[in-house]
Amino acid sequence: MLVFGIQFLSVLSRQIANAVLVLFALELNASLVEVASISLISGTLNAILHIPFGILGDKYGRKLQILYQAIALMLANIARGLSTEPLHLILASLFGGTGVATPGFVAIVGDLTDASERPDALGAFYVCNSAGMLIGPIVAGLLLLIFPIRVLYFIVTGIHFISFIFVLLLKVPKREKTTGYLKNVTTVLKKKNMLIAILMRLAQGFFNAVRKTYIPILASTQLNISNSLIASLGTPEGLSVFTARLFIGKILRKMTAKRLVLLTFSAEVVIGLLLPFATNYTHLVILALLAGLVHGINNPTSALLVADVSTGADRGFANSVLYLASSGGSLAPIIAVAAVTAWGLTSVFPIATILPAATIIVVTKFMERLSTEREKIGDVETK
Repeated sequence: MLVFGIQFLSVLSRQIANAVLVLFALELNASLVEVASISLISGTLNAILHIPFGILGDKYGRKLQILYQAIALMLANIARGLSTEPLHLILASLFGGTGVATPGFVAIVGDLTDASERPDALGAFYVCNSAGMLIGPIVAGLLLLIFPIRVLYFIVTGIHFISFIFVLLLKVPKREKTTGYLKNVTTVLKKKNMLIAILMRLAQGFFNAVRKTYIPILASTQLNISNSLIASLGTPEGLSVFTARLFIGKILRKMTAKRLVLLTFSAEVVIGLLLPFATNYTHLVILALLAGLVHGINNPTSALLVADVSTGADRGFANSVLYLASSGGSLAPIIAVAAVTAWGLTSVFPIATILPAATIIVVTKFMERLSTEREKIGDVETK
């Protein structure tokens, strides 16, 4: 499907750009607050735009949010490539909404599949997503051996232009006219598994934002690791994400979603507690591999929870709320500045495990079975 290809190119280009963003900010002599502000501004605008685009997608079709993302990313990376001081990178972050298309893509997959097909369909979608995550940092690391960092942003702009052309060719399912939209979305938001999916994304987004912002700073300023190696840290994580998503459909057929979520968030807490003890590149690679498995499993699982409780009439809104929660995690780096100032750089990693730990408690007490899991129990009882 063309939608998978567009998502791959989008993630590939974002991974190349994000792999070097903190390094470029440091190269421009950015302070810790300025580095955190770059993530904060982009994430905040992203969060603001998710819900409006989700509603528009439900009412007028999914293509609008996909087109917006393609244009916004091109403008953002042109601005980054032209930056000569940290303020310019901060201003480039004003081209927000760089993730508003993904909820639309996920909603399209949900629209085209039934409950029994969704684990495999979403798994395939996230495999394309994770392929971009895997290849992006490798490409970034190789390009850094040839070009200065700013040139990478112009290369990425070219990839976005190709994606933009594909978006123009994309045909999406026509939306049926519905009534009672507000009632539909209110009902979805009241469902336990919807609220748990939101908490999962918020906890994951918070932890990942801290990890991706402060690990490059840790590696550069305290572990004396080269820029090329730091940029390549996304490669083992991307490999783990890709591997997990290749088998996510089979995993969810063998293990309940609840048990899987408890396992992955427990692993996330362990990662946060171990990061302060990392002293070299190998340690960071090992933890990146584990983080990739967690991320690779959690996102499709939370998307499956949302697809299970939503319908075609409100699925765009439901997925936008889910990604809004992910964007909320971008507040973490700026909040963590206080912890760094008070207790040192490595203190932020254990602190970032608070939300994952809370998620374990909530999931244990409140998470319900998926409809396909209930059907399996019914089959067993009937037999």
